[in-house]
Amino acid sequence: MNAIASPELTSSTLRELDAYLHATQNRLSPSEIANLAVREWLAKTENRPAREASSSARGFQWKCLFLPESTDVRMDFRGDTFHARVVGDALIFQGRRVSPRQMTLAVAGEGRNAWRELRLRFPGNPAWKSAWAWRRELQKDMQGAPTSPMDAMAAAAASMSATLKAALLLVEHVKERALPPPERRIDKHRRAEDLMIDACKFD
Repeated sequence: MNAIASPELTSSTLRELDAYLHATQNRLSPSEIANLAVREWLAKTENRPAREASSSARGFQWKCLFLPESTDVRMDFRGDTFHARVVGDALIFQGRRVSPRQMTLAVAGEGRNAWRELRLRFPGNPAWKSAWAWRRELQKDMQGAPTSPMDAMAAAAASMSATLKAALLLVEHVKERALPPPERRIDKHRRAEDLMIDACKFD
């Protein structure tokens, strides 16, 4: 297993984080915040197909969905199950390179939608799921999810910042409500000097 180097934050990011922690009197360390951000990013991307091939990754690009090498593809038709597999950069079915549409045509002829008919199993993920469900999930993610680990960490930090600010506002609100109302003396208990000041205001 390759050793993973500890992530390094830029000096400007560290300065902003330090200023924020000081202003909010937060006791979390930068390392703890980085761990939280990475864990949130992992939770968001766990068991998701890759959005696109990296420069070193091999696999088959099916429009918006990237199928990494060793992805299994299957189609059920009239009680039989037909299998294909991503080998290198190609989808191989019955010993030849095909597109997902060509696979459905070979199995069932016209009138089949490959997105709905084919089921996928990604490497390292034992679950089978329809290509249509993977595509819908991916499109939903792409609308609002960060596109890189750094973007994800920034989004997680922003989310934590908003949560901390909301918590601080709530604490301030509770403190204000807990304080007794300011004392207001009635005239007979006020000092003579105070009454003279009030009288001068009307002159």
